[in-house]
Amino acid sequence: MRVLLLPGWGFSASVFGSLVDALGDDYEFDRAEMSPTSPGAELPDMLVQQADSADVLIGWSLGGQLALRLAVQHPGRTRRLVLLATTPCFTERRDWDSGMPESVFNGFRQLVMSDAAAGLQQFIRLNSGTRVNPETRTLLSDNTVEPNTDALTAGLDILEKTDLRDEMVILQTRVLILQARDDRLVPLQAGRWLSGQLPKAKLVEYDNGGHAFFLSQPARVAEVIRQWL
Repeated sequence: MRVLLLPGWGFSASVFGSLVDALGDDYEFDRAEMSPTSPGAELPDMLVQQADSADVLIGWSLGGQLALRLAVQHPGRTRRLVLLATTPCFTERRDWDSGMPESVFNGFRQLVMSDAAAGLQQFIRLNSGTRVNPETRTLLSDNTVEPNTDALTAGLDILEKTDLRDEMVILQTRVLILQARDDRLVPLQAGRWLSGQLPKAKLVEYDNGGHAFFLSQPARVAEVIRQWL
């Protein structure tokens, strides 16, 4: 079974290493060739081709949003999605209070634009839940991308402007939604909203682990994914 991995903002696909190890040899893994693209635009051909040859897409955060966009823009070609800490709309809207407040998001953008490396370090801290896990922070630090300001701000543009809520009710792809209750970046309500809107969705909640919950409990997360598949 072929699995395509789509990482979150600021991280390389190697961040999935512990989860890949826990899933085992029954799966063949491919890392997504991701490049910045504007919200609503057609996704890069390379990413579409990779998704088309995969049986399952596992997307984390921004990677989960891209997985949803692939399923929306190319219906019938994306078989199954596993969404880790994913929201259809990352930033707050007048009719959406399950997103990051505009003032907080803009402040973070300014930090990234002035010092990309400091922005990545701040983001690593935000990935922690209520219980700080030193091993998780080390894994995150070891798997960040190069602090390229243009690439990172392009990713922030996608997070700020993407709103996939209207498309969710028509998505017929099978979806597994995994989320921690103490996520400080994507509120649990967003995952619950997704599970209520998607016709073929299952939601599994974890008590802790924060935004990167799969790093602190890879065996538990892998077992849920295996059973669902």
